[in-house]
Amino acid sequence: MRHPRDWRWWTVWLVVLLIAGQYAMLTWIAPRHVLRLAQRLLGGALLIDRARLALPLTTRFSGIRFVHNSAQSAFTIQQAVIRPRLLLPSLKMISLASIELDRPFLRITRTRTGTTVWPVLSHADGHGAAGAWQLRADTVRVTDGTIEWIDETVEPPFHAVFDRMSFVVGPVTWPGGGEQTSFAVRGAILGRAEDPAPVYCSGWWALTAGDLQASCQLEPLPLALFDPYFQGPPTIRVYGATISSTSQWTARANALEARIQLELGHLDEGDLSVHGRTIVDVKRLATADDPTIKGEVMLTGTLDSPEQWSGDFIPGNQGAQRLAAQFLERNVKALKVALGPKRVGVRIGAGSEAAAQDIEAAAQGIREALEMLTTPVVYDVSIATQPPLVSPRAPWVPTPDSEFMLDL
Repeated sequence: MRHPRDWRWWTVWLVVLLIAGQYAMLTWIAPRHVLRLAQRLLGGALLIDRARLALPLTTRFSGIRFVHNSAQSAFTIQQAVIRPRLLLPSLKMISLASIELDRPFLRITRTRTGTTVWPVLSHADGHGAAGAWQLRADTVRVTDGTIEWIDETVEPPFHAVFDRMSFVVGPVTWPGGGEQTSFAVRGAILGRAEDPAPVYCSGWWALTAGDLQASCQLEPLPLALFDPYFQGPPTIRVYGATISSTSQWTARANALEARIQLELGHLDEGDLSVHGRTIVDVKRLATADDPTIKGEVMLTGTLDSPEQWSGDFIPGNQGAQRLAAQFLERNVKALKVALGPKRVGVRIGAGSEAAAQDIEAAAQGIREALEMLTTPVVYDVSIATQPPLVSPRAPWVPTPDSEFMLDL
């Protein structure tokens, strides 16, 4: 006599089928759908090697890169982890709990013609579906990122890397950005063979309102890194000099006020010269008791119009006072200081003991505020020692001096 099949076997097979179906959904069907959706939303600008899903709907993308990466511009991400919160297709809105980017790499080049080449963010036809959607992420976190900057407008070409970048920001809304967003970032600036110079920043911004509050610190950076920019009349030889800074940036309703404390160190040698004739001997400005030059630049202007900013330089020690006195003796009352592609006019002021104490107190306050970000990190300088992907250019040609340029 045949015994009826135990109903428990049917239950076991049903559970097995459910698990197999879920596995197929998470490892084959859903990842392919997510890949197609992500690439469609980004207008075909990205290539993604692999996508994986895990409960509860956490998505991991691996091998992300822009379609049009080149020797001059590139963007890649080793891995991105996205944790969704809400998807409303009818409103074309995506809400995410977090976005985590592991080892992103960005290369930017300024060509010999002065054109800045960024990675191509959109499809070749200029259209994409991402612009129709609104994206909000509570937190965006970057780990071990790298930004590489190559400037071919100078000879030899300038090459620097912002390496080991850790970045936390949130909440982030795109497009938009009306709400207050907090951020914290740390990393290091590397040259070809120079020691890394750690950088730390934290604060918040509200773009729509034009509000900003930020504190930043740059530890000693060898000025020899910028040697390509010091060639030509006037010629600057910096030898082993370094620059470090702290700064406080505040904006309300798009009105900016900034205090930037600067310190030049390792002034064993150095001069400012024209056609081999020394104009300023930097090492003579410092004293044995204080072998540095310290000062503060105060900037004011409209936050979104750096070309309209103006500034004042206040000497912070005796070395800076001697430097300011030499400029004033030559009737140089203001300088044009490069700030990215723009130049900002900075007036030269007289120093005092009270001003020096105020500058030192401001710098110390910023260092204490950023103390949690300044834990030592071991940096790999191998990327900075690689030869830049650039080509030779014509010799440097000086441009006419502007009204604030140093007139020698």
